[in-house]
Amino acid sequence: MAKSPEEEHPQKAFGWAARDSSGILSPFRFSRRCRENADDDVTIKVLFCGVCHSDLHSAKNEWGFTNFPVVPGHEIVGVVTHTGNNVEKFKVGDRVGVGVIVGSCMKCDTCQEDLENYCPQVIYTYNSHHHDHDRTKTYGGYSDMIVVHHRYVLRFPDNLPPDAGAPLLCAGITAYSPMKYYGMTEPGKHLGVAGLGGLGHITVKIGKAFGLKVTVISSSPAKEDEAIKTLGADSFLLLSDPAKLKEAMGSMDYIIDTVSAVHALAPLIGLLKLNGKLVTVGLPDKPLELPIFPLVLGRKLVGGSDIGGMKETQEMLDFCAKHNITSDIELIRMDYINTAMERLAKSDVSFLHVLLFQALVWGSHVPTQGFVSLPFNRSYYHIQKPYDVPENQRYSFINGVHKCWVYSTDKPHTTTSQTLPRTEIAIQGYGYSSGVWEFEADGYVPYGTSGVCIMQVFGATAPHATTLMLRVYNGSLTYYRETVLVPDIYDKWFKLNVIHDVDAAKVKVYIDGRLKLEADGRGGTSHAFKCGVYAQYNDSCYMESRWKHIKVLRKCGH
Repeated sequence: MAKSPEEEHPQKAFGWAARDSSGILSPFRFSRRCRENADDDVTIKVLFCGVCHSDLHSAKNEWGFTNFPVVPGHEIVGVVTHTGNNVEKFKVGDRVGVGVIVGSCMKCDTCQEDLENYCPQVIYTYNSHHHDHDRTKTYGGYSDMIVVHHRYVLRFPDNLPPDAGAPLLCAGITAYSPMKYYGMTEPGKHLGVAGLGGLGHITVKIGKAFGLKVTVISSSPAKEDEAIKTLGADSFLLLSDPAKLKEAMGSMDYIIDTVSAVHALAPLIGLLKLNGKLVTVGLPDKPLELPIFPLVLGRKLVGGSDIGGMKETQEMLDFCAKHNITSDIELIRMDYINTAMERLAKSDVSFLHVLLFQALVWGSHVPTQGFVSLPFNRSYYHIQKPYDVPENQRYSFINGVHKCWVYSTDKPHTTTSQTLPRTEIAIQGYGYSSGVWEFEADGYVPYGTSGVCIMQVFGATAPHATTLMLRVYNGSLTYYRETVLVPDIYDKWFKLNVIHDVDAAKVKVYIDGRLKLEADGRGGTSHAFKCGVYAQYNDSCYMESRWKHIKVLRKCGH
């Protein structure tokens, strides 16, 4: 008797699946495709997986071809746990990504041209089938592990955060590929981005990184501040404003249309210059009307694009790492997924707490759950450094990494201060006196740095000056001078989350997602976050810390 796929492929996995068109997801045990680990395969422990609008369409069978049960998820970041004998590019412990596809024929012309996503036999990460003898189903990243042929595994750059970087594996390449193929990368040219959901906001960021003038085109006036102040778009065009729309006609070189709902194309085509290009990457569930006259009379082009091949996707990840491009996310636990899907279906999201691009973490607690990430850029940083030296001699910002250093012989940060030397990033614009606030960042302390505060919650009731100090003494990360939180902090990146509940007078510290400290507050009427290096007792001659992906968050409703 022939064995079932579960008997033939006993590599067990656990995830969440939709079993019918209600789209409701629930725990689901299943088997992955290989017996242990085939020679060409990579086994990956899933750490984060973004929630894409395609996941909602598939879970509810809105496109009409879902094969239930379906485990969604194609924006996967994880860690390699096993490699096959033929795998040379990856090793155990590597951080990797898996996007929309996990297979193709590898023989046709499109595959030979590194365009696997257009292969007639493309295998999608979920709701598809492998080409082996039993055509085992593919299941996506809403699960604890996945097994993928090494050709379809991506190296995930070290300086990209795995949670906020995960959505790039779909949204990032969906925006990047048409811009490269259709020649939309010439600095100074004018790009319109239609729609400002999860995909739209990544398109704006990539367009700005290419040096384009970017205009956000939207039907929602509430998006204007987000487009201009948060994302740095050059202008905003409201489709329902006839005067502004008329004024903008014929002004844009390119438009990327990210809208997935049924909408009119004629206004977008009218915004294009002679020889302009409109590329649609959204997937409405009904056909759109395409007017031909303006295309012919303006020699304009309307095209489409569907993600990218593996080579181009890796290129996109490296580009985003270089330009510090990530998605703005809300981090959730797996058991929140059905609520997340409901909010997504109702468009009850904004990209500052995007449920469209949420990360799913496998663990008992997510430090940022229930918090909103606030708008943040370098204008919120105030560098406190020795008063008698230029800033660039004690602080640098290169490739998304803030480096702060100071010497024990340095002067204080002001001529009147009696404090010890420091180079700190003081967060300005988000001082607070009530509510629940959170600081999040990736930190790094090099070997030899000692007797130094690397992060503080400033403000307390006298005689204290701070509510929290995290210090480093001889390689240990400590709460002030006593409690050791991490015994060996040197020479490795760590994720730091500090939560300050002012009203409850409590502070919590998480390192790499694990709760390391709960302590009482110290009063005070005004607080702010700082990170960097601030000399304390028995300080080393030279002190340094590095920081990236700094965020300030506030708890919803506070």
